[in-house]
Amino acid sequence: MILERFFHGAGSTVGRFLLHGRSVYSIEKPWLLNQPWESCIPEGEYDLRPYSSERFPNVWEVCDVPGRSHILIHAGNWSRDVSGCIAPGMTYRVQSPESTDIACYVGRSREALSVLFSHIARQESPTLKIVSACSRLEN
Repeated sequence: MILERFFHGAGSTVGRFLLHGRSVYSIEKPWLLNQPWESCIPEGEYDLRPYSSERFPNVWEVCDVPGRSHILIHAGNWSRDVSGCIAPGMTYRVQSPESTDIACYVGRSREALSVLFSHIARQESPTLKIVSACSRLEN
């Protein structure tokens, strides 16, 4: 599965999961040099494994991210809803890169989780490849 990031803004990163003919959008923190809890994770390919806790039951974890742990794919609508994790959505809204977090949003996140997790569950050894379709400003 591929996550193609297409917007890198001051307050968030927006992309789309490519699921063999179908897309589910994503929202993450902005790129802040891979700082734990504050940044989206680096581009690359990562294994996925099931994860469950009281706060985040039955989600997926992005494994072996350099310098990071507990990177989850879970429900959320704004970059403030994720602490370095990834939230999917069926819809999205993006404004200019100078806009604040309030400008970027994904909608119907729980519906998107269902679509995404159904796709992941069909994979024998699920992986996530993160690529960028646009340049980002380095901090």
